[in-house]
Amino acid sequence: MSDSEEAKRKISDALAEGTTSLDLSGLQLTALPPEIARLTTLKRLILSENHLRRLGPEIGQLSALQFLDASENYLDSLPAEIASLKKLQTFYLGQNWIAALPPEIGQLAELQWLQLDKNRLTTLPPEFAGLAALQTLDLRDNKLTELPSGITGLPSLRDLFLFRNQITALTAALGRLTALERLYLAGNQLTGLPPEVEQLMSLQVLDLTNNRLRALPPEIAGLVALRQLQLARNRLTELPSEIGQVKTLEYLYLDDNQLKSLPPEFTRLTGLKSLTMSRNRLKILPPGMGHFTALVSLHLTNNELTELPPEITKIPTLKVFDASGNRFSN
Repeated sequence: MSDSEEAKRKISDALAEGTTSLDLSGLQLTALPPEIARLTTLKRLILSENHLRRLGPEIGQLSALQFLDASENYLDSLPAEIASLKKLQTFYLGQNWIAALPPEIGQLAELQWLQLDKNRLTTLPPEFAGLAALQTLDLRDNKLTELPSGITGLPSLRDLFLFRNQITALTAALGRLTALERLYLAGNQLTGLPPEVEQLMSLQVLDLTNNRLRALPPEIAGLVALRQLQLARNRLTELPSEIGQVKTLEYLYLDDNQLKSLPPEFTRLTGLKSLTMSRNRLKILPPGMGHFTALVSLHLTNNELTELPPEITKIPTLKVFDASGNRFSN
């Protein structure tokens, strides 16, 4: 039995049994069997790991779909008929060739999870802002050069993945994402953050690893829920004194920057559990390092330190400490 015949058999069985879930993954399909349009009560459809170049208009007949996985195919576009998938909540489209989304994408009013990683997107249509229920958006490994305006109009967005695009700047509109809890921007070309970042009062995780940041804005103090801040592999030469106001911070990664010193206010981050500052140019640490009474892990390797504050050794919670590769006289 060929793969296409196997797919038709599965569709026939689903019709006969009235099943609401159908798995057609890994069958080397190049097109959807037209018979699939008869599965009008189907709620879950898996089409991943095929050779699909398009989803035909028959996909619009599956109006009861809540879950659709079409990842790992060769799709370069989506049909306008996806607008009929009014009940769709989860849509996987990762690892395809999609260069643009149709405006009809904005009509998926119940969509909560949209995965578009490893495609060829350079922008999103304005209608994208219609996805009022969207909570998770994965746009890793695309070709975005800016934050599309359609994203900043999403009122329910909690998780935004933008790893490894080509984004050079963030606009003031970023501040409109007031429900955002996790923002991943590693591997872009950012040189700074807009002051409006202070409006992200629900943000818990901010990943800016491997960008071109030279400074942080003082408005960083407005991130009152931030628990994890990843700033490794940037070009930071100093930190603003306002960093000390982010009292919720627990994990701070500053490896591979150009820091020579830390502001005195830095030691107000008394909730820190993990602090990494390896491969900078630190010559001295501020007094008050003993205030880090929750610190479990501290990495200071390969800096230019000649001495350490004695209170570091008295931090009761400290379990991992590495300061090798410095210039200690003793």
